Order: sequence, then structure tokens, then C-alpha cells
Amino acid sequence: DLYDAMGADASAMYAHIQPDAIAHVLALKACAQCGDLQRGAQIHRLHHASHAHNIQFNNALIDFYGRVNAIDSAEQVLQAMSLKMTIDAVSIGSMMNAYIHHHRYK
Repeated sequence: DLYDAMGADASAMYAHIQPDAIAHVLALKACAQCGDLQRGAQIHRLHHASHAHNIQFNNALIDFYGRVNAIDSAEQVLQAMSLKMTIDAVSIGSMMNAYIHHHRYK
């Protein structure tokens, strides 16, 4: 169950075991599937500083925000990435998917 996957991430944090970026990427994917904007945004707030230069984490954020129709947040993540690292094809593809899925293209 997707909520169980997210619960494991939270349980590990409460047990003073710091989940790594991969655990947070998986939790963001679960939040995207469930449409849980609140929990995904919480993961972003709590862990972005420690994973700011991790391209997989940032790509997961773009994908997450795109899937929950928070396009402005996805754009902000992409913009912040462009200042810190080289954006890859996955980053651009995730943003394009968000635009297309929510009919925000011209």
C-alpha cells in the first residue's frame, strides 16, 4: 500500500534513523500516486536543504508537483535547480509532462 510506504519513511524519521535521498524519492512517488500534496510538500520542506544538490530528489519533486497539479511549485524547483546544477533530460521531461498533463502548453 502506498500509504504504508510513506508511513515507513515517517516511522524511520521518528526512530532517529535518517532516511536517505532515495527513501525520500520513493515517498514522493507514493505521494504523487495518492495525490497527497500536503505530505509531499512536507517532505520537500523538511528535506530539501539536505538534498538540494541531488538531481534524483529534485526530479522527483518536479514529477510530484506536476502530478498533483502544483505546476508553479514544479517550476520553482526547476528554476532553483538551474542555479545549482546542470538540468538533465529527466528534469525537462518531467516538467514537460506536467505541462501536457494539465493542458498548460501553447
